[in-house]
Amino acid sequence: MNFMDHYTNYINSGDTDTRSAIMSMTEVVKKDVEAGDKERCREDMRRLYAYLNGSDIDEDSQKSIISSVMVLSSLQDRAWFRSEFAGYLSFISNDFYLKTAELDRVLDAARASEESYRFFDDKEMDIFIKRVIPLIADHYYGEGKAPDNSGDYYINKWYLLKYMEEEQGDLALLQKDYPGLYKCVEDIGNTSTSYRSLEIEYLKKIKGVTAPGIDLYRRLISSYYDNMQKIYPQRKDEYDQKRILWDKASGNDHCPCGSGRKFKKCHGNLI
Repeated sequence: MNFMDHYTNYINSGDTDTRSAIMSMTEVVKKDVEAGDKERCREDMRRLYAYLNGSDIDEDSQKSIISSVMVLSSLQDRAWFRSEFAGYLSFISNDFYLKTAELDRVLDAARASEESYRFFDDKEMDIFIKRVIPLIADHYYGEGKAPDNSGDYYINKWYLLKYMEEEQGDLALLQKDYPGLYKCVEDIGNTSTSYRSLEIEYLKKIKGVTAPGIDLYRRLISSYYDNMQKIYPQRKDEYDQKRILWDKASGNDHCPCGSGRKFKKCHGNLI
């Protein structure tokens, strides 16, 4: 049964339930994708757009749009379908003005999922950022992975924060080309927020830690430079020296962060 036949059956049978219609049409598109039928998929997507444009989309109907997005998002392993899916997200974002918080979040997650495929192939993006952003996004958008209860989420955000501070990293390209992924780290990209205040916030939220302290910080520093050496092996000696500085720093020494302050007044006093 093709898409139009299915849609016609809904009208002729008197079944005008918008939610059911949206999901049935989505299933037709899914079958097109699974069959690799690009032309039929594009035709059926256009008909889905036409149906949505002609329907009264209320808050209840948006639950089916959420389900539709989730179903079609799972098909992005077919490279040819990604542009169709990106168009679907754009259509929903631009044409539906009554949005629930749930729909907004699903759209953000789906957009980030679509972006991630392009992100991995982006030769302009720094290697470290390409490694850490997907880990952060997985926790930020992942089902059942509330960031506030995830130590790994804040450890990875701390890694990125450290990288931005030490390497003068830039998230402008991420913000411009990958807004869904950028949303996970927009607090770091916000130039009005101090790195130190974010650092203290992240340390406090790491699982099992009630108050940040220098022992915790040194463990994170050691782990950070271990990761940096794996990503940039040509800089191994440089990172070894930086690790040694942090291991030895104490009291009235200059803080290795480069602030110019004494260690005890800077990173030695993070509580």
